Amino acid sequence: MNLDSATSGTAGIAGTRPTPDDRYQLTTPLGQGGQATVWRAIDARGGATVAIKQFLRSEALDGRGRVEADILGRLRAAGMPGVVTVLGTDLIDGCRRLVLELIEGRSLAALIPAGGMPLPTALLRLWAAAAVIAPLHDPSIGVIHGDVRADHLIVGADDRLTLLDFGAAALSGTANGGWGTPGLAAPEALTGGVLTAATDVFGLAGIAVHLLTGATHDQPEAFAELTRRIGPRALAAVRRGLALDPCRRPASVAEFITALAAALHADGRADQSLAATSDDGPAGRASRPGLCRSARPAGRVGDPSDGRVGERAAGRSGVRPGRRAA
Repeated sequence: MNLDSATSGTAGIAGTRPTPDDRYQLTTPLGQGGQATVWRAIDARGGATVAIKQFLRSEALDGRGRVEADILGRLRAAGMPGVVTVLGTDLIDGCRRLVLELIEGRSLAALIPAGGMPLPTALLRLWAAAAVIAPLHDPSIGVIHGDVRADHLIVGADDRLTLLDFGAAALSGTANGGWGTPGLAAPEALTGGVLTAATDVFGLAGIAVHLLTGATHDQPEAFAELTRRIGPRALAAVRRGLALDPCRRPASVAEFITALAAALHADGRADQSLAATSDDGPAGRASRPGLCRSARPAGRVGDPSDGRVGERAAGRSGVRPGRRAA
């Protein structure tokens, strides 16, 4: 969900305002997705401004809301920085509700100009996104976001990134029920397959395309513009991150960032903001599950002549459309 779509009223938000309770005063709808509507609200017990994620009424979405709350609670208990904080969860008017920290700022997507950012700026943003995403995959945490994209990263007043919207998240090695943004999320997320760190690598590679071209990787013009912006080795590194088969992608964010940094250097476009990382660095550690050692290939790397890697993942490759999370 793009929280830059906030409005001053309920125009454009389907359904009606949820039944108020005696604690949270709902003020402004911030956005809507396939699962829920998010509201700005005031906590009457202290006056704090929070975000309320109100799920649509259904047994399946109640379950999905509990999963998201559990995952966010896991991250909060681990003291995970750069991730939205869950403050509580309950049922109101028969609907699951999450009470979340309100993150003020603009989405990373909203800051990307037409044609993309200058290379040094894009790489700094990409590195910052990697530093937020990778710690989720540490074996002691084991969380996969499942729908990493620029709309789900908020840039605060201090220029720090915060990752939002865990509506498609799952524990590493498990499925998420087929949630994700059609055309942008990894194929295995959209089909209810097993999620691994490589799932979020796909999303991070998509952010690289968006930052450098101003277009998402499912748009035909994205890879034509990317070819003009970076060299052939770096282009190949990004395409590998967007491979339809997760076993053909880098196994971790660290591996993807290191490969891209090396490719930029080999292409003569190295940038100090993308210094090579180590397994102990901010890009973290992640292990590839045994399924990639034994599984037959589930797809192929996107055709270098065809920039529509993400769209083919949700179309010509036979992947059914995913369900967009809020």
